[in-house]
Amino acid sequence: MQLYCVRDLGDLSFPGLRFIAYIAALLWVNLGFGQAEVVSSFTVLDYWVGSLVPNNVQHKSLIASGGELHGYQISPADIRLLKAARIVIGLNPITEPWLADWAKANNRESDLVWLNPDQSGQHLHAWLNPDKAKVMVSRLNILLTERLKLKDKESQDLADKSLKEIDEAADSIKSLFASIPEERRKIIAYHPSLESFAEYFGLKVVATVVDSAVAESADPSAQRYSEILKLIKDQGVRVIAYDEGQNSRIAEQLTIDGRLPPPISLSFEYLQSPGKEGDTWPTMMILNARKIAEGLKK
Repeated sequence: MQLYCVRDLGDLSFPGLRFIAYIAALLWVNLGFGQAEVVSSFTVLDYWVGSLVPNNVQHKSLIASGGELHGYQISPADIRLLKAARIVIGLNPITEPWLADWAKANNRESDLVWLNPDQSGQHLHAWLNPDKAKVMVSRLNILLTERLKLKDKESQDLADKSLKEIDEAADSIKSLFASIPEERRKIIAYHPSLESFAEYFGLKVVATVVDSAVAESADPSAQRYSEILKLIKDQGVRVIAYDEGQNSRIAEQLTIDGRLPPPISLSFEYLQSPGKEGDTWPTMMILNARKIAEGLKK
């Protein structure tokens, strides 16, 4: 096979670079380099898979760090990964309808496992609640052990380690909020995804900019904005939060009009890239909790 090397990418147009990247992704998967036995929809689930299987089991997340779970569109490279996977892991068909559609269209529904059967709005982001996270990890452990025919003792040891990790992270986060009086534990969030976290750790999401837990970007009406501003003043809210990577304009305006400190950005939707703080479930949870706690103490 003859190989070609591009020595100077500066002469290529951006569409040309995108085309090269697209072809490279297809070749990567078609040659087998990108295949995995277990494919998860996003980084949190893939982290748990990696914590529960031996090192020789290949696993991969479809959505990379920094990617958005809602509204994601499957790429040609994703399709090839999914086709080769023995097991596909998703959170919920409401949060990942694109994955449910793929499974149905390709007759792979028996290979797709949803870890969060509870489809109520508050718990769509169940990985933010340690109790629900432990339920999902236990469910995932049973599934992987059975379908990959793993050794029971080894699998249980890995599961116990993961469950202990969740408990230890939860204890660390509780200590961050321990000195904050209940009346100060109030937050305005961008959308209801934070409620699962707030419920467990004794915080109160007073209001959200948008009502849907699966909406990533929307502007509130003038009436809604006025209502939120009134709640900030009436209830003494000190923290306005928005999702990292999303438009912060509304959050910033609320802090200006409400005479509050600048809004805080949270990255609960994904793990950071390897080597950065927040690249595991515990460190992601603690990193965001620390931001919230620091904001509540101001």
